[in-house]
Amino acid sequence: MKKLIPIALSVVLLFALAGCRVASFDTANFIPPFATVVEQSPGHLVLEAQRRPTTFEQAVEFYELPLHFLGAQQVELDDTRDDFWSYTGTYGDGNTIRIIISTTGDFIRILVSFTDEMR
Repeated sequence: MKKLIPIALSVVLLFALAGCRVASFDTANFIPPFATVVEQSPGHLVLEAQRRPTTFEQAVEFYELPLHFLGAQQVELDDTRDDFWSYTGTYGDGNTIRIIISTTGDFIRILVSFTDEMR
């Protein structure tokens, strides 16, 4: 029993510290290796990728990991069409991120907007 108490306290401390982690926004994490930056300014990125060899699904899947690392909580998701995907979420201290991915002809266009850089 004496060994169980320190282990339990360590687990509680670990979860408490994990809950305190607030990731900062790093624009480099939101630029896929298959895309080219068309425009970048504080608060948003506009990216473009060739539809071949990159697929629309690959572009959408790319953003799952950075959103998870950022700790984003989904507010709105529109994935009802095969050529359009829109995600809105919150992270940190009331910051908002919005990602819109759409296809036009031979290109995949990606818009990433984030509020913590605009403040």
